[in-house]
Amino acid sequence: MLFKKPIEILEAWGLIDWNVLLVGFERKLVTKSDIINFAVKSLQDSSGEYNKYISLLAGAEDCKEDELKYFLEQLICSTIDNDYECLEKWLLVELIVLADSTSSPEDKIERLQEIYANYDYPSYMKNCCKYGPSQYAIDNGLASCDELTTCPLEEMKKVISFLKNKFGICK
Repeated sequence: MLFKKPIEILEAWGLIDWNVLLVGFERKLVTKSDIINFAVKSLQDSSGEYNKYISLLAGAEDCKEDELKYFLEQLICSTIDNDYECLEKWLLVELIVLADSTSSPEDKIERLQEIYANYDYPSYMKNCCKYGPSQYAIDNGLASCDELTTCPLEEMKKVISFLKNKFGICK
């Protein structure tokens, strides 16, 4: 699967909505242009329903970032659970982009560590860390010796599979 931008992956899988766009915009994963394009598509696809904020976003070339964010916030009903799910969608996309990159394994592992940190160390990614568990953790039953030999890039594939399953993505 070759996409130019992460947002294209989310669109292809039907995982994009205003909440996901806002989270992506706040994390600098979505550009103003991406938001404008999504708003234009939404207007074209709408069944005659009018929303002034979608119209404002569709013509937001001259808007500042805080105005864009305000318009997006008017379109969403945000909850903590929903925000976390939106974050996981972006995590999935970032991992896929990394897995498909032509970077060296060493560079991929370094980038994987950054992604792991940027998403506040989700527990299901713990084996993606290039540092194995401490001897203390093993001795106290908090980790196993098997975790010492995991390859972060192989574990990343498992996380991608886990997240794809969570969001109902078959491919």
